[in-house]
Amino acid sequence: GRVAAAVGSVLGAILTFAPRYSAVPVMVVCAVGPVALFLTWYHVHKRYRPRLTAPQRRSIHLWLGVTVFLLLVEFGAYMAASSTGSDERFPTITVLFDPMLDHTWVRAIFASLWLLGGWSLVSVAPAGDAP
Repeated sequence: GRVAAAVGSVLGAILTFAPRYSAVPVMVVCAVGPVALFLTWYHVHKRYRPRLTAPQRRSIHLWLGVTVFLLLVEFGAYMAASSTGSDERFPTITVLFDPMLDHTWVRAIFASLWLLGGWSLVSVAPAGDAP
């Protein structure tokens, strides 16, 4: 609870106020994923094994399908832009969102949503056994 909030606040501040295109935000993003995966994997597999219902399994497959589809669209746009040399004809998500992220308050919102979304994904635990 409190530790996660403190760590999230620090990471959010770093992602918001660090210079854009510097190594600091890249290191934060690259470090958060593996740490969250390790902590979640340890928590889920050492303490309990949730039994998924049929709707939960369908939801997992649906979200996995949506994720793979979006990754393929992004990869295709990147490859098309790279081969044609035109970011305007085949914009990637980065090209579309970059102008908005020039504003500090927008970066703060995106960082907060990213961290809260990640926390909601990794904080799966039965009642009374939350990390």
